[in-house]
Amino acid sequence: MSVRADDRRMSVLAVYQAAFPEPAALADPLEDGQYRLADFRSDPAVCERAMAEELLREPDLDPMGRGAYLVNRLAHELGGSLAALDLAGGDISGVSPRVTAYRSTLAHGAVDGEAYAYLETRVFLGPCAERDLPAHAAGEAIERVFEPLVDGVARACGLSRGALWRLVADNVANAYLLLGKEAGELHRATGRAEAVIRRPGSRLDFRQLAFLTIEIDASESPLGLPLRETFRERAGCCRYYTTARSEGAYCGTCVLRKDRRDFLRKTMIRHAADAEENGGA
Repeated sequence: MSVRADDRRMSVLAVYQAAFPEPAALADPLEDGQYRLADFRSDPAVCERAMAEELLREPDLDPMGRGAYLVNRLAHELGGSLAALDLAGGDISGVSPRVTAYRSTLAHGAVDGEAYAYLETRVFLGPCAERDLPAHAAGEAIERVFEPLVDGVARACGLSRGALWRLVADNVANAYLLLGKEAGELHRATGRAEAVIRRPGSRLDFRQLAFLTIEIDASESPLGLPLRETFRERAGCCRYYTTARSEGAYCGTCVLRKDRRDFLRKTMIRHAADAEENGGA
């Protein structure tokens, strides 16, 4: 391998390593505020407490909304960690819900002058060996980690297991996509995601979940240059549309949105127009 190629690989690994979870040996009993994923199946009170935390950021969520928000958030955070470990050549087959935990902290931010609350999520995982793992084994490992969470939350909130697995799949796929974009190896990352998700017997494989690339001709672009972007189309719904602040609107890539491809196309053009107004891309 050349020095340049070696430097390039180190740069790619740095992207993935930045998304690694914090390795930690969990105490028994757990520290205050920590939740172990294995306990979601065995202890209904854990599910109720964890779901209630979602009201801190979205006070009018119904039980189904609290369950969907919780699984969606944890799948985003934990899915990102597992995808990063997998892309970096880590062996995630030994990761167990018994050694997987998280803690939430209420935080506040603002977008365009509008304040909002969110839950910062700190993920704890057991250590992983450095060994390339076949895609089917990585997919099975990801499912094992999330299985107690999905089972417990489905029982507690009334949503089906299938609806919650869709949220897990959406976030795992998006984690591979975003990490691949940042690392400059989009094709490899999305190819790995497809292999992890679309395997016989997979609980992550849904027809509606797909990677979509939209291209816009230079003649339609506010920048006068061709635009190209890859998105993840969702298979599931996080139930954001049921909240008061959504005013009934769906997320941009929600499976319930019939115009999502047109919406994404218009969003690309709007972002390009904003970039042009602010002095170019």
